[in-house]
Amino acid sequence: LSAVLKEARHAPPAAVAGRTAPATPTAGSSSQPRQILRFRRSERQLHWSIAVPFMVCYATGLTLMTFYNLRSESPSREFISLFHRVAGACLIVFPLLAMVRHWRDYKIHVENIKQAWTWAIDDVKWLTLMGAAAVSSRVSLPEQGKFNAAEKLNFMMVMCTYPLFILTGLLLWMPGIKFVSWIVHVGMALLATPLMLGHIYMATINRSTRIGLSGMMTGYVDRYWAKHHYRRWYREHFEAEENALRKREEPPQPLWRPALVRCASCSTEHRVASWARLLETIFDVRPLKCPSCGKDADTITVIVEPDEVDSILRCLEQAGVGKRVERAVEVGLPQGTGTA
Repeated sequence: LSAVLKEARHAPPAAVAGRTAPATPTAGSSSQPRQILRFRRSERQLHWSIAVPFMVCYATGLTLMTFYNLRSESPSREFISLFHRVAGACLIVFPLLAMVRHWRDYKIHVENIKQAWTWAIDDVKWLTLMGAAAVSSRVSLPEQGKFNAAEKLNFMMVMCTYPLFILTGLLLWMPGIKFVSWIVHVGMALLATPLMLGHIYMATINRSTRIGLSGMMTGYVDRYWAKHHYRRWYREHFEAEENALRKREEPPQPLWRPALVRCASCSTEHRVASWARLLETIFDVRPLKCPSCGKDADTITVIVEPDEVDSILRCLEQAGVGKRVERAVEVGLPQGTGTA
């Protein structure tokens, strides 16, 4: 019987008195905010202070290479070239301004860098299975931290190429080493192309990941989405809070509520710790003694609310053990009492 009661304890709460018990708090329940903070303002501003000027530089540079030769003197080429240089200057100034403005958050950026450069076997597996998972829902990807493996590659690419882009871009304005600098400048742009395009595709087009773009716009993402795509990060930062809230709000199951009984010998009323304890008494697992007269309670009167016994039986049935527990409580006496 103890094993049966233990099994029933882990069953979902049953309906009590004709009402469905409140569901355990989930990602979308009112007890928890649907949106969770993924990126702080300092992270978002640093991201866009690099991303926007870089994309402008990339687009204008690609235009210059595709539609103009290096020696063209057309006014439109000069305008695009000037626009390219202004964007390059912004690529230097804007990140510095963002870092100066939010210098107190430097620990967050240091931690992000550490996350990006820390690799585990799960990251390699994620990269290996990423293509298969995109076309088949049967393929499950390993858990990821704050950044998945593809985002880590993109992060590493930006960190490595950013200073070189700035250096070669400045050298392009100087005579003598202009051609060598141009070769390195263009070569890094070609190297960054697949990672940049893949990053943009996943953020704007892919249906399962584009919701994450809101995290870089507002800082907040859907809780369920984050739990699915960044399971390890979610578990480290939000799962403890979620479990604590669930434990606080989860209604007690009928079997573990106190039971009010009346002794047949001295007619005093007292509470039994739980209905599970009462069932153990009924099935002679552990005897129940009256705290007033000290006699064994061979026959007791259980004082119950309407439908309370039925809710306990439904709980046992829901756990799949109802048929193994005989109905030892009958509600056939005057309303509000039962005899076992």
